[in-house]
Amino acid sequence: MTTTETDQTTVQRLYKVAEAAEILGASPSYIYARLDDGTLPYVDLGQGTTRAKTRIRATDLETFITDRTYTNTPDQETAA
Repeated sequence: MTTTETDQTTVQRLYKVAEAAEILGASPSYIYARLDDGTLPYVDLGQGTTRAKTRIRATDLETFITDRTYTNTPDQETAA
């Protein structure tokens, strides 16, 4: 997790949609779909000059990845 300690406040790294897409190896439209369906939380920084300023916290992106990480164990495999 990328954070900066300032006084008693922890400031997290915020990713742009394109940065989050690059980290996941996905398209920005995939990220927007996850924002729209609520599976990936986001920070709304308001309207920019040409488009909304949407950012994704590093911890939310890490949680999104962790929640979708699976390991097959021998008892999960189906018998042939």
